[in-house]
Amino acid sequence: MDPTEFTRKDTVFPHVHFIDASAFFFEQAKIREDGQELNIMASIIFCAFSLESFLNCMGRNKVNRWDILEKSLSPKQKLDFLTEGFSEKIDFGKSPFQSFTTIFKFRNSLAHAKMESFEGTVSLDDSITDWEKLCTIENAEKFCKDTKDMIYKLIEYAGLPELLKFTYKMGHIRAGSHNNHAID
Repeated sequence: MDPTEFTRKDTVFPHVHFIDASAFFFEQAKIREDGQELNIMASIIFCAFSLESFLNCMGRNKVNRWDILEKSLSPKQKLDFLTEGFSEKIDFGKSPFQSFTTIFKFRNSLAHAKMESFEGTVSLDDSITDWEKLCTIENAEKFCKDTKDMIYKLIEYAGLPELLKFTYKMGHIRAGSHNNHAID
């Protein structure tokens, strides 16, 4: 065997890595003023990546041919579809799911960003874009917490394995591994 090749047998849960990335960037934003807005942006964007990745993981565990279906659905449509039969309905007016739409609006506004011009006398709040207004340490903290709470609630409601709660160190489930420590 070529020394650069290896045999691999494990499962990767990207949402786990993305939750940890979000928390890492949030912590960096708290302790470092230089680059704070960039760390906040990264923290919030990784919340969106984590949620969508988890929905795809959930879909793969619950729906035949999810790989085909998921490509045509928005994150909100994925959530609605995957939670359709739940006895407890998702309430987008209450925490943690009240952050779901805002997190994805933020992601979409960055992914599809367009140049914006400002001219004339405006207030400080009017002189920044909608996505810039969301870049606060308070929002980053709320979105990190709500993202984790949404995923945990979905795991509970859908009866998915607890192993989906693993932290980054256990983001790869290796054959024969006994690292079964879930995060709180």
